Amino acid sequence: MKKVLVAAILMATTTCFAGVNPTKLAKEIRNKAIINLTSIELDNEGRDFVSVKFRIEENEIRILNMNGSSDELKARVKAKLETMRISSEYEEGRKYIYRFTFEKE
Repeated sequence: MKKVLVAAILMATTTCFAGVNPTKLAKEIRNKAIINLTSIELDNEGRDFVSVKFRIEENEIRILNMNGSSDELKARVKAKLETMRISSEYEEGRKYIYRFTFEKE
């Protein structure tokens, strides 16, 4: 059985304001971004990834750009992120870049 190990790491933001904790936001996304990988062949070397640049508007993720090691992984990450409702504090207009990594277990 393949399971995803999703490392949603806040790599960069375009602005920094007091009052918002990006660690809570990263944790919320990591906890909600569980993706079924049973039908995807993952790289044995652990090089599978998807990087996503996005904003959060009205508690929803708006993807600005994404790239990754597999079109199928990108499609699944995109589908998952676009259906999420964010409850953590966030800043309108802030751009986030997350990198999701996938490994076999």
